[in-house]
Amino acid sequence: MNPAAPSFRSKRGRSVAIRSAGPGDAPAIATMIGSLSPHTVQRRYFTSRALTGEAACREAERLTRADVGLIVLVVCAEGDPAQVVAVAELRRDRAEPAVAEGAVVVADAYQGEGIGRAVVERLAEAAASARITRVRATINAYNMPMRRLIASFGRPYSASFAGGDVQYELRL
Repeated sequence: MNPAAPSFRSKRGRSVAIRSAGPGDAPAIATMIGSLSPHTVQRRYFTSRALTGEAACREAERLTRADVGLIVLVVCAEGDPAQVVAVAELRRDRAEPAVAEGAVVVADAYQGEGIGRAVVERLAEAAASARITRVRATINAYNMPMRRLIASFGRPYSASFAGGDVQYELRL
């Protein structure tokens, strides 16, 4: 595990660490994505199809590919860098460099422990360091945990409904 990665205890007392993702994380990310329940896949990826095998590997490769407009953080179980329990990403808008699209997914067994909030806070810090001033996120309207997180995040935001999704824009 990256020794510089700050660790914290989740609400259930599990020690986890947040750090930047790298190419070597692709297998662990693919494993985590492949283990997501249909409910979690629907919330994050807006599809009812499981992301297993090749689809999980493609998504993990996308997240770990070197790209100057992409910031990806992983949350690992402390002491086991091969156990990724959450992934968060920011992708800079090429047309509006001060704007990025954000997304987070937390493994089912770790949901409700404050890990999503912790990684979103770290993502906001990374965004500010990269001179990103606004983050957009498309969230399934039924994803109440993420909607509550945004509402309680303490940053100004706007929200609009589009079909079964909510389009958020947070100002950092």
